[in-house]
Amino acid sequence: MASTTFVDGETLIEATWLNDVNAAVYTPGTVTAASITNVPAGNIAAINVQTALNELDTEKQPLNAQLTTLATITSQQAADLASLSAFIGTLLNDTNAPTALTTLGSLLNGTLVKSAAYTVATTDRGKLIDCTTGTWALKFDSVTLGTNFAFAVRNSGSGTITLTALNGDPTTALIDGSASVALPAGGSALIFCDGTNFETVGLWIPQVTTVIDATASRDFVSTFTNSFGHQITAMVATAAAGAAIGLTGYINGVPCQFAYTATVGVQIGLSLTVPPGATYNVAASSGSPALSKWLEVL
Repeated sequence: MASTTFVDGETLIEATWLNDVNAAVYTPGTVTAASITNVPAGNIAAINVQTALNELDTEKQPLNAQLTTLATITSQQAADLASLSAFIGTLLNDTNAPTALTTLGSLLNGTLVKSAAYTVATTDRGKLIDCTTGTWALKFDSVTLGTNFAFAVRNSGSGTITLTALNGDPTTALIDGSASVALPAGGSALIFCDGTNFETVGLWIPQVTTVIDATASRDFVSTFTNSFGHQITAMVATAAAGAAIGLTGYINGVPCQFAYTATVGVQIGLSLTVPPGATYNVAASSGSPALSKWLEVL
């Protein structure tokens, strides 16, 4: 390659590159990418520009419209990525906050009205299922719904809704430790799935006060169990006695209420507030009292 010397100001410059410039300008194709040296660095091993460009082209990340194909990932990862891409696309297409909350499955994102037997679907995540009429079963399956699935239920009708837990229909699961929970009119709850069973959060069962006369089936010897699923109150009175008498009331075997009189011809009584599932009884602690009345407030 010939050398050319020229004067720039007062400096003599050896400019061996001028012939290359002339060749590139006046003879296109003389200087190619393959003829330009590249110093390998990073992940690029090519020693000329053309080879480096080719290397970049073959190693670039392939993408498609849904971002489902990435180099060096497994088929499962590709499937997961496709699902994520589709979900994000759906979320970005939501035009307002309520629609986005529904897409996300946020708790209480909408209301689903039902008036007959129904099985909760995966699309009901976060919904308030409003049971508006009738007596029927609301079913939910942990195999279908999966871990951390949550929804709310309200009985705005006048019947009873049986909350029924399943673990792969017809196999039963548990809700609050039982196969089902009765939700009376006015009741409500949040229901959460742990992957196998279900729990209620903030279960609200309104109390409907009913007073029954249980005298015929009660005595001062037997022990009874509160099987109503909610707190009850037992109110007990003796007949007038001809001698000193006393009573002791027990809940789960623990004495908690006492009554006594030494006055002849006087009645005594006591009351017990009994939690759901607890045992209760009233026994003579003095004399031989006779049962006059046993009322229970349910």
